[in-house]
Amino acid sequence: MHSTGSILMTTLERVRTFLDDPSLDAKYSNDFLVRQIIEPEMINVITALNGVRDEPILSKFLLTGILDNAEYIELPPNVGSIIRIAKLDANNQIVADIPKRDENDPRGAGWFVDGRDLHLRPEWDSSAYTAAGNYHVWYIPSGDFNP
Repeated sequence: MHSTGSILMTTLERVRTFLDDPSLDAKYSNDFLVRQIIEPEMINVITALNGVRDEPILSKFLLTGILDNAEYIELPPNVGSIIRIAKLDANNQIVADIPKRDENDPRGAGWFVDGRDLHLRPEWDSSAYTAAGNYHVWYIPSGDFNP
C-alpha cells in the first residue's frame, strides 16, 4: 500500500511495477495511467460487482447548490440509475420522500430522469426542501468517473 493510504496511488504503484516503469524518469505519466488504464477498468469492476450481487452497490449525494425554480438538475456522469430521493434529519433518519413519477402520472409528478437530467416536480424551492433536513439521492453507480 502507498504511504499515503490512497487506493489510487497504490494502484499506480502496482501498475508501474507490472510495467517495469520507475516513478523517477517514468515513461508514462500518472495522468496517462489513470486515464488510459485505471479509469476504463473502473467501469468493468463496478459492472462485474453489480452483476454478481443480489443488492447492487449504492452511493448517495446531497442535493445542494440548486437554484430556486430549477426545471432540472444535471446528474454527475457516474450515476447509473437512481433508487430513491429522500430527506434526512440530523440523526440520518428519513423524514420525507420525493416519489418517482413522471409528468403524466394522475397523482402528479415527483421526479423522473431524462438522459442525464433529473427533473423534480414541483420545481425546486431550496427553502422548503432544506428546512429541517437535506435531500439525498441514492443511486447505483455506473463506474464512469475520473478518479
